[in-house]
Amino acid sequence: KRLLRMVDLVYRMRTDLEAGRLEDFGATLHENWLLKRELASGISSSQIDAWYAAALSAGATGGKLLGAGAGGFLLVHAPLDRHVHVKQAVGLKHVPFQFDRLGTRIIYSDLRADR
Repeated sequence: KRLLRMVDLVYRMRTDLEAGRLEDFGATLHENWLLKRELASGISSSQIDAWYAAALSAGATGGKLLGAGAGGFLLVHAPLDRHVHVKQAVGLKHVPFQFDRLGTRIIYSDLRADR
């Protein structure tokens, strides 16, 4: 049941993005994250939960993990006026991105860069 609901949410997120309803997109990300965490133990950790809670407390509306275990990204959605607060609260390196029809590509990464 959870997996079917998560599939439904993917289509809703796409519709929200295409329509420019970013607040709804964030809320759907959050709902999806809650469902994903219920699928199995080990989906999250106390550190990830702390980062996510800090982001929400600072004004984020939702988020999810991207990538494989032991690496990857915590994608967080927040209104533009909350970005600085969320970045400060979470304390992770900020990696700006944009949507691209070709999919995920890392063009350049300088691991020495400041957050």
